[in-house]
Amino acid sequence: MRPVILVSMNVAPVGGLTADVLKCVRALRKQGREVHVIYGFRGEGTLKSVNDPNVHWHKVFLIKRPPVLSQLMLWMLSKRKIKKISNHSKNPLVVCFDRLPLGNAVIGAAPVELWRKARKQLGLSLFFYQPAYQNWCKWVDSILATSFSGQIIVYSKRDRDAWLNRGVPASKVVSLAIPTSTDRFALPTEPNNIRSNILIIGRAMKHKGIDLALNAWPEISHRHPELTLKIVTQGWKVRRFAEQLGLKNVVIEEFIENVEALYHQSKLVIMPSMYETWGNVVPEALACGVPVVASSEVPSSEMIDSDYLGVVFMRDGNSDSQRLVEAIDSALNLSMEPPIMQSRHDRVKNYMAEKNDIVSWICNQT
Repeated sequence: MRPVILVSMNVAPVGGLTADVLKCVRALRKQGREVHVIYGFRGEGTLKSVNDPNVHWHKVFLIKRPPVLSQLMLWMLSKRKIKKISNHSKNPLVVCFDRLPLGNAVIGAAPVELWRKARKQLGLSLFFYQPAYQNWCKWVDSILATSFSGQIIVYSKRDRDAWLNRGVPASKVVSLAIPTSTDRFALPTEPNNIRSNILIIGRAMKHKGIDLALNAWPEISHRHPELTLKIVTQGWKVRRFAEQLGLKNVVIEEFIENVEALYHQSKLVIMPSMYETWGNVVPEALACGVPVVASSEVPSSEMIDSDYLGVVFMRDGNSDSQRLVEAIDSALNLSMEPPIMQSRHDRVKNYMAEKNDIVSWICNQT
């Protein structure tokens, strides 16, 4: 079987795409594959999470800012590493988890105009897209759409349509699901009848809609004073914003590896993001039996297709906060009886069974 080289700026046991890399590493090693990981930054607990001394880790020196330089460095240095590895590993499969024209497949790549459109629609600054970075993104999109010989892996119909509209052949764009382990994410072994948390998880405050949730919280808390908003995040920005608002019944915690424990303590999980390429939180929470409120900008919200699963609300920059309040108010009336919770779990299990997922797809490449 072909050796596999995975390229990612970040790898970590928690998070979205960063943790997906490790899912692939573990699955490939079960096949007995030779696995190489080229990375820039490695989160705490990564090696323990993989727990396999036969995985080859190749660090490349990167700087985090400015983004254009970190991306350029990753692209150039990874190409060198791939060439060096290929000298002794015959015909490796190269899979890139960053939006770079590199290898045989690029995972989760969406045209940059979708992100820009989402920020503009919500009236947010486009300062992040400074001229150099903006030109870099345009160049990457152009290469991916034209001369890139590999496949573009997307998670949603929105992203697939965006590439097809740029003239990319349909055979080059592959739609896959990010796998959710319904063994790990399952109903708690001991029923928990005392659930008082509304849970939101994410690092970027505006991207993940944490600011929207905090702005909506006074009204939600007034209607449901017995509840606590639990925010699992990283960094100081969310804490400072919450302190400035002077909110009560708000708890802010750092990320933990066993995130399923957080779901088991929650009455409702919310994901009011302004933009996502997928949204792991939705299937993870549902698989734990918890209803979800998600914005229409979260592709995985397509799983919420029945009332017992949760509520999807529209984000368009107008009255978003009030829409979130009403969505949460409605979802809090949903049953947490064991049969209904099991039905939510089964929804995810059936969805994953119907879809070809990214880990299986990579493992099937011979």
